Amino acid sequence: MRIHRFAYGVAAVALLGFGATTARATSRAGVGTTGPGSPGCGTFPISVTETGSIVSVDNQCTEGVNTVAIEVIGTAPLELYSPLLEVPTVDDGGLSEAAANLLLLTTGTSLEWTQTCGADGADFECTVTAPTPNAYDLGVLATLAKAGITNDGDCDRDDTILFVPAGCDLFFTTGAIGNLTGPNEGNGSPFSADETLTSKSFGAPEPGTVALLLVGMVGLFAFRRKYAL
Repeated sequence: MRIHRFAYGVAAVALLGFGATTARATSRAGVGTTGPGSPGCGTFPISVTETGSIVSVDNQCTEGVNTVAIEVIGTAPLELYSPLLEVPTVDDGGLSEAAANLLLLTTGTSLEWTQTCGADGADFECTVTAPTPNAYDLGVLATLAKAGITNDGDCDRDDTILFVPAGCDLFFTTGAIGNLTGPNEGNGSPFSADETLTSKSFGAPEPGTVALLLVGMVGLFAFRRKYAL
């Protein structure tokens, strides 16, 4: 516990001054985020090439709401890989980046999005869902936001910790997303050429977003009092 608090405190001070089946192997689809400028994401058809690949440049959509769940529906078993399913990191650069990432590590896995997959009637679906932060997580996030390190508008991982912001794009791929590899690199199986895939995005009510920000500010106040020099 003392080590946990020490890591938290050190980072804060520096900042403030994503199985197989008997029928065939489970296919893998990547979900990433990037800048806007595409069709809407609400219900979005994902196209598969004749070789079973998903080409991200042809499979990109813009979120119209702050999105807290992303569902991919297919006609055969699948699973998703995504930076959303990893511990969040920042890319601010320099000492503040290292300190911020250390601080995020103290939250463990509680700020990773989660994935659930299973049959839904004749279809198969996988859903990635945003985390529900605890009081400690909210204090960390408020500290990073106060330092201007997160929510910088470039739609990368430090902007998508609790939701994918409205105006950001989703893209779907069977290729690499950062250091995450997919079927194109031999990590998993491609899709059948006749596979039908659809994505659906689900948003959080705006009042809930406002309430979350208010709670976060309370966490920041408590954090700053606890670690005041």
